[in-house]
Amino acid sequence: MTTDRIPLDDLTSDLYTRAEAATERARDLAALRPEALGERPVPVRLHILDTMRAIAAALHDTVDQLASSTQRPAMRPAPPA
Repeated sequence: MTTDRIPLDDLTSDLYTRAEAATERARDLAALRPEALGERPVPVRLHILDTMRAIAAALHDTVDQLASSTQRPAMRPAPPA
């Protein structure tokens, strides 16, 4: 029984070509559909971004304070039998 094997260089080249084509299709779709994932320049209002970060930091601080006031101390390990 003989098996035709594809040389590794040809296989790598084919996979690379397919990956390039898929990347190009993804870029084309991202350009057509604004809700599609992908890298693109996004207009950012800095005052809104600063507000979002301040709110996130305040929420993290609040959650840390709440957790420290409600957490129980660690249990001691059971004595060996």
